[in-house]
Amino acid sequence: MRNRTLQLSARQLDLDLWQKLYYKHQKQYTRQRLLAIKYLFSTIKDT
Repeated sequence: MRNRTLQLSARQLDLDLWQKLYYKHQKQYTRQRLLAIKYLFSTIKDT
């Protein structure tokens, strides 16, 4: 788990791409995955 956290913290979330994908994909399971990615990045930046 720590290795994944380090890998995520080394990257930045491209909010423009994230928003484009969120509005492009109308299926709920795809949107849930995108929201989870956004949540992971926000929790890593807070710590």
